[in-house]
Amino acid sequence: MATNVANQSSSSSTGSKIQVFSPLFIAILLLLIFRSPLAPLVTLIPAVFALLILMRFIGNLGAHGLKISEITELLLIVLLLGAGTDYGLFLVLRVREEIG
Repeated sequence: MATNVANQSSSSSTGSKIQVFSPLFIAILLLLIFRSPLAPLVTLIPAVFALLILMRFIGNLGAHGLKISEITELLLIVLLLGAGTDYGLFLVLRVREEIG
């Protein structure tokens, strides 16, 4: 039982680190690539907003008795930020293509 508690604590710590550093890392990369402070905001804010909504939704499901895996938070962060940023970049590049 003690190892299970240690694993949950470690998973929670890792999840919170990933949750903080992933958007920061993506924003820095977008700043370096686009050299514009607006591009990371336009591409990253909708993905972070969707992530917060889904985390609350999944948390409520867990509170109502649905069993949720410990790795769900990590997968949600990585997949949602990856897909959201990718789609945001697609839109930004399409707009840039139409303007220029």
